[in-house]
Amino acid sequence: MTFAILLGVSIGCIGILNMVANAKLAEKIGVFHGTLVNYCGAAVILLVIIYNNHISWPLSEQLAIVPWWVYLGGFIGVAVIAGLNVLVPRLPVMFSALITFLGQMTTSIIIDWILGQNSSLGNIAGALLIACGLLYNGYIGKQK
Repeated sequence: MTFAILLGVSIGCIGILNMVANAKLAEKIGVFHGTLVNYCGAAVILLVIIYNNHISWPLSEQLAIVPWWVYLGGFIGVAVIAGLNVLVPRLPVMFSALITFLGQMTTSIIIDWILGQNSSLGNIAGALLIACGLLYNGYIGKQK
């Protein structure tokens, strides 16, 4: 459990660094060129990892049993990176991260509900508290 928590925190830190680096790149070369560089860099790293670990391509039978909508992940990822490349330069990084987190919490609660895995009231209350904090922060920011 401790390893999972440390891994989650590490991924969160890397995610914020990724958001900032991609946004700065997008400011210099454009939103979609920045997104392209991000995905090309990730593809190169992934190919090196696959090659070094002798991972083979999945069999066509394995690919055929996967639901079609799972393959939309790449398109969704491009939309996320491009959206963050537009958002991050316009807002403070902390506010961008909180808005993104709120979207993730809301979507995870909806997905849990669709899959019949009801979210606890604590999760829902936490998401609502974050939303209230964002609204309050925005209100305070407008008054300054």
